[in-house]
Amino acid sequence: MQLSSGEQYTIVRKLADHTDASTFYVRAFVRNARTDELLATVDLVDRGDNRFSQVYQVPTDSVGLGLYISIETSVYTDSGYTTKSAKYGDEVVTVQIKDQRVGGGGSGVDYKTIRRIIKEEVEKARVEPPVANEVDVLGPVQWLEGRIRDAIAEARVEPEKLDLVPVLAAIEGVNGAIMQGFDGLEIPEPEKIDYDRLEKGIKRAETRAMGSSKSAEEAVVKKVEKALEALKKEVLKEMEAQFKEQPRSFTISAAEQAAPITRKKFKGFSI
Repeated sequence: MQLSSGEQYTIVRKLADHTDASTFYVRAFVRNARTDELLATVDLVDRGDNRFSQVYQVPTDSVGLGLYISIETSVYTDSGYTTKSAKYGDEVVTVQIKDQRVGGGGSGVDYKTIRRIIKEEVEKARVEPPVANEVDVLGPVQWLEGRIRDAIAEARVEPEKLDLVPVLAAIEGVNGAIMQGFDGLEIPEPEKIDYDRLEKGIKRAETRAMGSSKSAEEAVVKKVEKALEALKKEVLKEMEAQFKEQPRSFTISAAEQAAPITRKKFKGFSI
C-alpha cells in the first residue's frame, strides 16, 4: 500500500469472531519500519460488530525516496490498555509513503518545490498599500461646532425681572378684608360647666375608700386582740400547773436571806 505525505489514512481492525460479545479495546502503534522508531500511538474507536477504526495522518516523506511505516494493532481486555487479549493476536500492516513527482522523467519537480516557488513569487509580487495623505478630518467638525455655539449665544434671551409689587399689594388687601370681617363678628361666651356632680362623686369615692380602710384596720385589731387573749390563757394555765407542783410551804435560811436575789428557773418559767 502506498500513500502520499500527510495523507489521512483510516486504521481498521476487525475481530475474527463476530459472535464474541465481550468488550475489547484496540490500540495501534505506528513505527518507522526501517528503524523501529515509535512514531505515534492511536486508540481505535469501537464502531460496533467487533469493528474498530480511527483516522490517522501519516508522516511526511522528507527526503523524497519513500518512507515505510508499520501499523501494529493490539487487542486489550481493559480500558487502560494493560492486558492483551489471549484470543486475538497482534496484526501488522506495512505502508509506503512517497511524494508524487511532476514530469515524465529525469529529475522532475515535486509538489513541495512547486509550493515553495509559488510562495516566493507571491512574496515578490506583494505591494505595500500607499500611505494615505494626511487629511484634517477634525477641521470641518470644529468649524461647525463654533457656528453652533455662536447661534446658541445669539438666541439666548435674558429673562425679564419679575415685578412682585402688585402681587404683594393684592395679598395685603385680602388680609385686610379678612380682619374687617372678624371685627363685626360676636363670639358667644362659653357655657358655665356644672362641677357639683363631679364634686359629689369625688366625696362618695373618698368616703367609700375611708370606710373600707377603717374596716380593714378594725379587722386587723380584732385578730391581734384574739391572738393575745389566747396567749394570755395559755400562759396562765401553764403558771397554774407549775404552782401546783411546788411544795405548799418552805423555809429560807439566814444565809439565803442574806444572799442577793437571783433568778431561779422552774418548769416553764423563771422568777
